[in-house]
Order: sequence, then structure tokens, then C-alpha cells
Amino acid sequence: MPALTKKQKQIYDYLKKYIERKGYSPTFEEIRGHFGYSALSGVQEHINNLVKKGVISKNRYNARGIEIQKKGELVSVSLRGTIAAGAPIEALEKYETITIPKNLLSKSGEHFALRIRGNSMLQEGIFDGDTVIIRKQNTAENGETVVALINDNEATLKKIYRVSGGFKLQPANPEIPALMVKQLVVQGKVVSVMRSYEVRHALSERINLFVFTDELSRLIAKTQKEIKNEFKPNDEFEIWQKTETKPDQDKFSLETAYTFLNELLLLWVCKDKELIDFEVIENNLQLTELKQAAQKIYSHIFTKNIFDWYNPSAFLLREITNSFNRYDFSRIDRDILGKLYEQFITREERKRLGQFYTPEPVIDYILDQIGYTADIEDKKIIDPACGSGGFVTRATKRLIDALKEKNDTTTIVEKVIDNVYGLDVNPFACYLAETNILIQLLDLIVEIKKENPNYKIPKIKIFQTNTMETPALLSNEKQEIKDIKNKCGKFENGFDFVVGNPPYLEAKKMDKKTKQLCAETCPGTAKGAFDLFVCFIDKGLRLLKDNGKFGYIFPNKFLIANYAKNMREELLNNYSIKEIIDISECEVFENVSVYPVILIVENKKPINNVIITAEKIASTKELEDKNFVTSPIKQNAYKRDDLIFFILPSDKKQNSLLAKLLSDQYKTLDNHLTIKWTISFHASGLREKFLFPEKPNSKNAKKLIGGKSFAGNNDINRYQLQWGGWWIDYNEELAKKHKNQLPPKSLFEQEKLIICQNSLRLRAAYDDKKFYCKDTFFVARLNDNARSDFDLKFFLALLNSKLLHYYYANIYKGTHVAGGYLHYLIGYLQSLPIAEPTKKQQSDIVALVEKILKSKNKAEFSKTDRHIDQSVYELYKLTSNEIKIVESFV
Repeated sequence: MPALTKKQKQIYDYLKKYIERKGYSPTFEEIRGHFGYSALSGVQEHINNLVKKGVISKNRYNARGIEIQKKGELVSVSLRGTIAAGAPIEALEKYETITIPKNLLSKSGEHFALRIRGNSMLQEGIFDGDTVIIRKQNTAENGETVVALINDNEATLKKIYRVSGGFKLQPANPEIPALMVKQLVVQGKVVSVMRSYEVRHALSERINLFVFTDELSRLIAKTQKEIKNEFKPNDEFEIWQKTETKPDQDKFSLETAYTFLNELLLLWVCKDKELIDFEVIENNLQLTELKQAAQKIYSHIFTKNIFDWYNPSAFLLREITNSFNRYDFSRIDRDILGKLYEQFITREERKRLGQFYTPEPVIDYILDQIGYTADIEDKKIIDPACGSGGFVTRATKRLIDALKEKNDTTTIVEKVIDNVYGLDVNPFACYLAETNILIQLLDLIVEIKKENPNYKIPKIKIFQTNTMETPALLSNEKQEIKDIKNKCGKFENGFDFVVGNPPYLEAKKMDKKTKQLCAETCPGTAKGAFDLFVCFIDKGLRLLKDNGKFGYIFPNKFLIANYAKNMREELLNNYSIKEIIDISECEVFENVSVYPVILIVENKKPINNVIITAEKIASTKELEDKNFVTSPIKQNAYKRDDLIFFILPSDKKQNSLLAKLLSDQYKTLDNHLTIKWTISFHASGLREKFLFPEKPNSKNAKKLIGGKSFAGNNDINRYQLQWGGWWIDYNEELAKKHKNQLPPKSLFEQEKLIICQNSLRLRAAYDDKKFYCKDTFFVARLNDNARSDFDLKFFLALLNSKLLHYYYANIYKGTHVAGGYLHYLIGYLQSLPIAEPTKKQQSDIVALVEKILKSKNKAEFSKTDRHIDQSVYELYKLTSNEIKIVESFV
């Protein structure tokens, strides 16, 4: 018996007794439970050490494949340090010894060991962190992997080939070039490899999950490149084309790559949960065998599909093996594939489809507020636009936790499958959602298979379907989907909970089929310039059972938009609204001009119902901690004759005026102006490299507005600017070196308006002097289609008017920041209502603006300012009472 540590001896004795008693070995989960380890990775490390010491063997395809081996002999060899399987490093000297099984040595000769750093020998199965055993010798045959000294004292690990004039040292990695040398000294050749089993990163920790998704993104790009290089039109591509509106080979390659990586990811999860057993995937034959083994766990994911045509290279399989083996997939309690789906759908495609990934704090908040926390054992939940499964994955985990105390594992799995539902039109999204739920169930499957090795998981209830379609009785859709949509069969009473983040898509951007479906299935909702998310609200509410709970996140446009009026009225009359929470400032969606709210509703008549509202939540941390200010509002306070607005204050006269400004008679500002972000410096200390209080000695010196930190706000007044004397060295090449992109110069060197981003009231200045601007300000210019009909100074008057300030401050009051300042956002500014002027109205207003720009004193400025406000009131046809409302507010 070789020397074992105390813990290794305990595990070895347990294995031996277990096998002697039962005739087969325990699973890793049983070993973990027996010794009280918190994770399977600890068990795996000890088992692999026992394998390395030659006292046990392990069948990689069998979860109970451990066998006790006959006694083997151990030997000691010198470990001479670390060698790069890539670029040469300095020659190594002996400094310690390690003990290894004797069968890792060749039959004769002196041996030593080296640890590997780098991935240049992946195709030889030598991974970063492995230990290679070297037979000391000074000759080698062509193609053998050797340690060679070059340039007198640099050591490298490569395959050796004799060529004319010297030697070629070839890495086993096509991405790394060969070394050509005239002379070298062979130190020895590789005779065996010992796999590294270092502690792996737990994906249950969020930071590791972020790192892993970055690595996954890199592997996806690499896989897609290989697919594109190999691709030739095939039968699978022809089938796929028929399901796409805009099919192309690049998209087919991308979907193939994602499906392939997703399958491998699931195989690794199964491996770390001890449902299948392997260490590396070396070739396509082994991959096929593993997928067949995985089918016995859950056949639906690994059923042959149109993307199975792809056979990855052995090198890529080994590279993925090396990457995935760094992580512990045994404990995952979140949507690990959500980021994968985010990357799959390009930003432009997400915008076109109106799809945005929902952060976990938002999901958890909604699940909490609808009461999906306790007593949920036999209650059904559905997400009608589930995407990659954020809501259903978190719901699955909650349901499993709720069921654990009183139910056996088989019952838990069956109840999850019978009570968690998701629908989505995108087949790949459904694939990921189904995979995410499966991952949550795998620990339970491990337990079930101990008693019933042939157990298969029933089909998880994620369905690929267009939620907007109401199926006919003779349609081809599965009966269960028909029953859900038609609310019949076991779904006759509806769902206890409906949750989601529906797609946001304006009618003008919809394809004809979607628009027609909405009009047919949601006739009371799909009217005018409607948005798709309102139809999903309609559908979701209809899926609720009596007293069921509804929780959605969607754009705050719903609260005030004319197209959503019927739905707001329906909610007020027939449902109890529990919460309206504005989370616009939480930056829920990255790089997207969407300002969301959360709506919580109960399906019961609103008798004396009180709504909890929150106008401002500064961060997702506040949302997680439920640490924000709320205000109770009686639901019937929102009923305004035929005016239905979910805004504060709840005042009849103000709502009447706002309703007028929100009506379809006005176009929005984005029809006339383009508003852009300006100069921003992201890294600490970078600002000082570019901004100067005096003119710098540079050909790129430009006058700058907003140079003096926040005090630079004072550079812009209403109508006029007052330069504070600051300059910017607009060195675009220097900015690129610091990874800081500067806007194009053309943005500033044109006639423009400069709009203050934080101010007590809306203020903008006119600039035709080519001033550059810091990100304290936005700049706006006329759209090309507006240049012939409009003067930019006309919009300067509107932006500085009391009327549009009143509108912004009431509609977007959630943008208030410290000191009473309003935070002006491009998305909100673009939605300001713009009255169409006659030629005379416009010329009169422009003349007043030119007068105020030339005003010499405050009295003259104030007098002209009042005239402009009066002209704006007339332009918008305000009554005397409406004017009083505005004047008393500002």
C-alpha cells in the first residue's frame, strides 16, 4: 500500500468496505454525504489522488465505476519546477521531489517531473497545471514531445522535427507558431502526464460566474469561427432556413456554436453531479457516447437536432475541457445561461425584438411581492415570455426549497414539472430555459437514481410558441399549449402566478404578422401606436385564476401613454393593484434607453384598495433590501373621468392638462432633434490628462463647456452660454491608448443646442461657436428631415419654456436628485411633446429668441422670456386655467 494521507486512508477504507458489502461502489454524492463535505469537488480531488497513487481505478462512463486495485509500487522523482508549454523559459534546476505510481515511468532510465504552464500542447492532452514525467535522454525521434534547451539556457516543451538547417519545435496548438532553431540540446522526452486537480472555482459564487461567462464568450467566438470555416450547405441548413425570417449562414453558424457549447456545459454539470463520469472529451466518438449517456437522464435536451451536423476538432474539444475543468458545476442556483443568451442575441437584434435580460434582484423582488415564497407547493406559475428562463429558474429553486421538508425527491421533481411553465417564441431561448430548470433538478435526480437507476425526468414545461397566437382546435400545437392559451383542461381555472419581463416593441417596428396577431387576440389593447408589452399584460392577466397574483417589469410609458389607457382602465376597474414601483434609476438594463417600472396586481375586485407606490429607487441594492420610500395611494384616486393616468400627484386639473400634452396631436421631440451624449472620461485621473484651465500647447486645443467639475454646470444658462475658460486637448489617439473613446469632432463643430443634464429646471443654450462639451451636458442638432422646415432656435424656446419644464417635472418626477435638481435623460427628452407651428408662429418665436440672445440686462431678458412663454402657451392652445396651473408650478 502506497503512503496515503489520513483522509485518503479513511476514504479508501470506506470504499473497500462499501464494495465488499454491496458489490458496487458508492457515488460521489454518497461519499460526500458520508464524510460531510460541502461540495463534490472535495470528494473528486481525493478520489483522483487515490487513482494517481494507483490504489483505485475509475471508469469514466460509470457513476459507480470505482474499483479497488491490487497493491502498486510508488517511486519518487525530482520535480524540477515549471516549464512553459509555449514560449521558452530559463533552464530549470532540481529543487524538490514528488511521489508517483511506478507505472508512470518507462521501463528504464532516469526520470524527472515538470509542471506545465500554458496551453500550447493541448492537442497532446497536456493542459495548463498538469505535471509531465520526463525520461532523461539526449536524443529523440521526429514527432516526440521533448524538453529542449535553446539559446544556451532557455527550456521549452515541444514536438521535435529535424529539418534542413536545424530543427523545428512544433507546439500542439494551431494558434501558436513553430520555433525554428539551428541548434538545441534535448534534455528528455515526455513519457506520461498527471492531470492537475486543483481546487476549482465555484459557479455558485457570482464573481466566478462573471469570469466564466467571459471565458464562455471567447469559446463561442472560437467555435463559430471553426464552424464557418468548415461549413458547407447541408440538409440541416435547408430545414433551418424555413424557420427564419432572415436566414443566413452566419446566424446558422452562431446557433450551431451556442447549441454545441450549451450541450457541453450541461455534460459538465452532469459530470460534477456524478450522473456521468469523464475527465476530458478527446474526440467526437467520445462526445457522441456521452450525449447518449446523458439522454438516459433527460432525453429532450440531447435528442438529435439540426445542429448535430457539426463535428468539433480534437483541439477545440481539449481546449474546452481545459477551460471547463477549472470550474465546479456541482452547485448552481441561478440562471447560468442568461448571459449566454444575452450574447447570443446581438444588441441590435434585442432592440428589434424588444428583449432585455432581467437581473436577478428584480426577479427576486417580483417573486417576493407576488407571494411566491411560502405555501406554493401545488400552485402554478407561468412566464409567457420566458426568454432564457430567469423567472422560471428562480421560481424552480424556490419551489424545490419549499417542497424539501415534506416530500420525497421523485415527488419534488414531478411537482416542479407540473407547476412551473414558460412560453417563448424563440426556440433557442426555450432550449436555454429548459436547460436551466434541468440543472436545478439534477441534484434530485442523483438521489432518485440511487433507488431507480432507470428513472427519466418527464418533459419540463417550457414550450416554444408565439404567446400572441390563440390556437384553433385543429392547429398543430401540442394539446397542453392549446389548453394553456385557451384556459381549458387542467388550466381551466388559470394560474396562481403570472410573472415576466415581456418584449418591448412599438407597433411601428413590428412585422405585419405580429401586429395582426395582436389586433386579433388583444383587440381592446392593440390600438393606435401601441407597444407589444401591453398585449403581454393583457394576456398575462387573462391567464390568472381568481385571486391569482401578477408581477411584470416593463417601460414606465405604460403609466401615461395614450395607447395603454384601455389597459389602465381595465386594471383600475377589475383588479387590485398592489404596487407600482419606478426603478428607472436602478440601471436595470445596460446601454438601453428603457426606464422600467414594476407592477404587482391581484386578480380580485378593487374594493377600497390601496396601492403602494415608489417614485424613486436609486439602486438594485435598495430594491434587494426593500430599503426605499413608499407612498400609499387609494386606487380610485386614479380614476379621472375618461383620463386614466398612473402618475402623481393625483390631481384632476393637472391630469387634464397632462392628458392634453400626452395626446396624439403632438409629435415627440425625437422627430425633429437628435440628442447625443458628449465627452466622458471613465478612468480615475484621466480627466486631468485632457482638461486644462488655460489653453494647452497643442494643435488639438478646443474651448470646453463644463470643465470645472459639477460647477461647470454654470457654463450653461437658459438660452445663453458663459464659457468658464476651460480647454480640452482633443487628442483622439491619446484617448484610444487609454481605452477612452471620444465623440467625433463633427458633433461639436456645428450649430447646436447644449442641454444641461442636472438642473432645477429645463435649460438649454444656443451655440454656433463650436464649443466642445463635457458629459454634464447633452448636445442636440436638427434631424436632416427637419432642416428645411425648422429653425433650431424654435426648439431652444420650447426647451426653455415653463410649459415643457412643467411637463417633464410631473411626468418624470422620479428623476429628482438631491437639492431639488431634476436629472434630464435623453430618452425622456426625446419624448417631449412638440406642437406643430405655423410659419408665422415659428418666425415670431425665433425673433423673440434672437432678441433674448442679445439682451443686455436682466429686465430685458425677463420681459422677453415672458413673451416667449406666452407664445408657447398660444402654440399649445392652453386655456387661461391651464396657464395658471403651469405658472403656479414653475
